[in-house]
Amino acid sequence: MQGATAERFVVFALRVLAVAFAVVGLLYLVLPSPSLDFMSNVGELFGNHTRAAHTREYLWLSLGFAYMVVITGICLIAQSDLVRFRPLLLLLAAGKAASSSTSLAFFLLQEHAFAYLLGALVDGSLILLALWLYVLAGRVEPPPGTGGARRTGLGAAERRTLSAICAAMAPGIDGLPAAEREVEVSGPVADFLTAVPPHLLLQLRLGLRAFEWLPFPRRFSRLDPPRRERFLARLEGTRSALKLDLLLIAKLFSTLGYAAAPAVGERVGCELRCALADGTVPEPAGSLGDTEPRPEGEECDVVVIGSGAGGAVAATELAEAGLDVLVLEAGRHHDRESYPRNQLEAVRALYRDAGLTIAAGKPKIPVPVARTVGGTTVVNSGTCFRAPEEVLEDWAARFGLEWARDLGEDFAEAEAMLRVRRLDPERMGRNGQLAMEGAAALGVGGGPIARNAGACVQCSSCPLGCPIDAKRGMHVSYLPRAVAAGARLRAGVEVRRILAEGGRAVGVECRTGGGGERAASTFTVRARRAVVLAGGAFGTPELLLRSGLGSGAVGANLHVHPACWVGARYEEEVRGWEGVMQSYFLDEWEAQGILLEATFTPLAFGGAWLVGTGAEHQRAILDYRQMGSIGVQLTDRSAGRVKLGAGATMRASYELTREDAARIAFGIARAAEVHFAAGATEVYPNVAGVKALRRGDLASFEARRFKPADLRLEGFHPMGTARIAADPRQGACAADGSLHGTERLYVADASLFPTALGVNPMMTIIACAKQVAREVAGASERPRPRPAARRGGTPRGRDRLAQFGRRLS
Repeated sequence: MQGATAERFVVFALRVLAVAFAVVGLLYLVLPSPSLDFMSNVGELFGNHTRAAHTREYLWLSLGFAYMVVITGICLIAQSDLVRFRPLLLLLAAGKAASSSTSLAFFLLQEHAFAYLLGALVDGSLILLALWLYVLAGRVEPPPGTGGARRTGLGAAERRTLSAICAAMAPGIDGLPAAEREVEVSGPVADFLTAVPPHLLLQLRLGLRAFEWLPFPRRFSRLDPPRRERFLARLEGTRSALKLDLLLIAKLFSTLGYAAAPAVGERVGCELRCALADGTVPEPAGSLGDTEPRPEGEECDVVVIGSGAGGAVAATELAEAGLDVLVLEAGRHHDRESYPRNQLEAVRALYRDAGLTIAAGKPKIPVPVARTVGGTTVVNSGTCFRAPEEVLEDWAARFGLEWARDLGEDFAEAEAMLRVRRLDPERMGRNGQLAMEGAAALGVGGGPIARNAGACVQCSSCPLGCPIDAKRGMHVSYLPRAVAAGARLRAGVEVRRILAEGGRAVGVECRTGGGGERAASTFTVRARRAVVLAGGAFGTPELLLRSGLGSGAVGANLHVHPACWVGARYEEEVRGWEGVMQSYFLDEWEAQGILLEATFTPLAFGGAWLVGTGAEHQRAILDYRQMGSIGVQLTDRSAGRVKLGAGATMRASYELTREDAARIAFGIARAAEVHFAAGATEVYPNVAGVKALRRGDLASFEARRFKPADLRLEGFHPMGTARIAADPRQGACAADGSLHGTERLYVADASLFPTALGVNPMMTIIACAKQVAREVAGASERPRPRPAARRGGTPRGRDRLAQFGRRLS
């Protein structure tokens, strides 16, 4: 039960309870003896002959009546605004718990009179009912214009703790500025945290308060600087999972704010920029037209929700087929003229939940996804893999997707449109070259990565938007093409509910949050032909659940490609920011579900994974120029789920299995092996309890058995939450992309993937979106395309570059 259905049920239940409480209260006050006799008579039917004693203590009767008045009022107030007064339902449950326990005590003490037992049972049931209503009320969306649950920031005490952490983490050594004293860190971070979801902000506030009292009986913020640094150093060696998690939070946010300071980048020598091989700047993209929302509402043939790889491509196909298409995007439009230059501001502007969308579990896995025109294609690494042939064959065989065998032509067209090009090994950057050299020394398979950035040879700012838009995100490729074909784009529009009539999707209910002189508003878009969902593996199930549409498969089957960063220190200067961010892949261990990709992230994002605290961590920052890094990505068999939480907003959970944890540890060992083969002196595996590895440590590392909670992971490719399958018992969507059970409602994003893909998914999303759009447009025939070229591990010694080139043909 979700959205409006949950709201109607909770309001109805609370009104019934209010009437019942009022009636019972009056009966107890006006007719106490007959009421007790009635309950005693009921008890005799069950063999209980102990009758409750009559009373004339009107003081107690009036107090009981007052209690019933209070809980009646609680019900009436709560039903008037479920979002605002939801906590009152917990108060109702607490009142019934007190009443139930008291009645049970009287039953045990007063000769087992049935009236007391009945009171205990009824009130005990009402506890469960109140708690259930509390859960359902959390699935009710807030009223228009509120922007969801109220967002606040850190309190004064939490800011003091954060400031003390930042100062202790960055005391300032060898020319690096001291945090708080020379560069402000905690203030910008505290401002940044106002943009995170309220439930996560609450967790962070509790974490900071716990951190403050970790040195009990002392408080962290009141320790002198040397004691703070020593305390942080001791935390790194603890075996307590809770303390390690608190330390990770401290490192994450203090490093994010510190590394974003320009003075730090200048001292380290890293500069985030983008450049083409010939030094030119790409020509301007085509116009996106007027992107302002229309508060009066609109009509169209097809409304497409989301403007990422799925939504933009679907809109292009549909507009070029002659349909009137309207694209709705919750984020704002940014390009090379308007990307925020401040890194914290860029994350807030370009990402959902300020980049802190979390899949809860052990471990918690951040899964950053974009919220901007162009979707995650604006902030991804630009890596372009075709789907592995064996995966597509599995989809066809197990899930009835015959078209999955024939995506070669779609891949080829997308590669041409996005100007996909394999990287030149001479210009990929030293980080990628070291991975290539390590692979060659070991004789394992790999190759330069193909990217949608043409002749780009410098791209260290991909996660913050390409400064020259050399990377062909949807906002500079497919969306201008769709608009040129007649599509309309509206930015800053949040779709709250899909409108369905008679089992058919007929439109969507939207709202804008306002801003500047524009007021918040709610409006409707009517779609004559179809609604296409392309909000991603989080946004699509969130909207379906809020609308009460789809089967139990909606939100299930979440895969995220769990990944971790494996860094290494080299004697030479790597200066990874001077090459291409993601540059070289190794697929030798594909059978184990492991894909390695040489990936070098900006210091603000990668700095939290560096070893040490305080001065030691600062030395690691200074050594960032000598750091190489390889990302370990898992084709996960583990799965999670997307549900609705308070305010009908998305919550994700994900439980990594021990088997998948073991495979990730295997991948970490392989990445370390590549690093050592390339000349690294030590490797940082990002595993709790293992600070660094040297050449002789690999055997003992692999002999260890790590729990899932020991790993420090991220996920970058959420998928599978509206799984496509011909059989409705296997998935949420039919083979044509339509939602089982609802006509004219389609999904065209990574939510469709039946299983984890195993490679970066952008090209596969595009191919699937093309297929779904053709179904929506009613195309009955299409030329049979060339089959997709096979991608997989190869024997050692084979010419990897030549084979990879054939994959792109």
